[in-house]
Amino acid sequence: MITPKRLISILLPLCLMLSACRPDFEPAPPSTISHNLSMINSSYRLGHTLLNADTEHPNQLNSPISLMLGLGMLAEGTSDEARQEIEAAIGCSSEEISALIQGLRPLEKNWESVDPGGELDPLPVLHIANRIVLDDELKARRNFRDDLARYHDANIEQTDLSSAEATKMLDAWVKKHTAGLIEKSAIEPKEDLALVLQNTLLMAAMWQEPFKASDTEEGEFTTAGGQAIQVPFLRGDQTVSSISSNGWQAIRMPYMVRFAANFLLPPEGTDPRSLTPEELRQMLIELRSTKEDTVQVAIPKLDLKVKMDLQEGLKAAGINKVFDAQTDPFSRITEETPLKLGQAIQQTRLLVDEQGTIAAAATEVGVEFIAAPVPPEASFIADRPFLMVINDDDLDMPFFMISVGDPSQ
Repeated sequence: MITPKRLISILLPLCLMLSACRPDFEPAPPSTISHNLSMINSSYRLGHTLLNADTEHPNQLNSPISLMLGLGMLAEGTSDEARQEIEAAIGCSSEEISALIQGLRPLEKNWESVDPGGELDPLPVLHIANRIVLDDELKARRNFRDDLARYHDANIEQTDLSSAEATKMLDAWVKKHTAGLIEKSAIEPKEDLALVLQNTLLMAAMWQEPFKASDTEEGEFTTAGGQAIQVPFLRGDQTVSSISSNGWQAIRMPYMVRFAANFLLPPEGTDPRSLTPEELRQMLIELRSTKEDTVQVAIPKLDLKVKMDLQEGLKAAGINKVFDAQTDPFSRITEETPLKLGQAIQQTRLLVDEQGTIAAAATEVGVEFIAAPVPPEASFIADRPFLMVINDDDLDMPFFMISVGDPSQ
């Protein structure tokens, strides 16, 4: 039996896209998703990097797929060197991203009916949306616009990004495409904001065996800091795959179709993020191939919300050129003015209850104009030890040389 007294790491497999289990559902083509090993490995590495980017907060939540799609859009406007770094980190090209998006389109049916407070549909929903908003002052290259539309299905709009109307516009789009789970854009409007790239991902899936609300009750959970707290637990006998390895316990709980949630419980005193990406993937592969059995399960009912600045995580993933304004990393966006990466933020929300799971992510990148340097006001304040030389300009010889260390003496 899995005890609730240790930290549970929940890894929603948005990057796994597991096989369908109902004949009336048309799965995405496996050749464009499941068999792209480079993309799969990259999704684990990126997710693992972000999980470990912030060790101060007890909960970390990220969407590797949303980040990969956002970075894929960003790559369309970067220089060759910057693009190589991004594609190495996400493990795929523009064409492969396009295949991924198109392969997932069959899951978008009825996404606008997703209601976090309502009933879940037995068929899962996975909705992806991409958009770029250009500032009125930015004259973007046509190739950049065309590639965003062709490979990323990105809508392209233009407005004054420093205005209050732009803020409302960014907020409304994020809220709409995440079913209200994320209410506002994380981008800060600024005078030098040149463009905003937005990606959202919305998932809703019903458990194959929903929990009974009458079985939900308070239980003790020991936090990462060692504090015992009372939280509501979903409880029930579930048909799951389960394994134990090196003190770890893990179960795979299927949703009605295609997806599964994997819960991994480490030995007491072990950080659940200590698994390497390779170890994590291998454990999930083993779970998926293990025969299902009835297990008494207790997992916390969750409503988690995380907002993460991505810049340090991107650097840890090997993406550095986009931060080097001196190399003009966004030369494919415009030829008129140099640009720099100013903001990169991912917001995520996760709801887990008796019915199933609803999760949303919004990845946003703000690219900014590089303003011409403003000359500083001239000043010379000799408020510390200094050297003084009195010389004859005609002779170019010093008549006096003085080192002042204490002018009061």
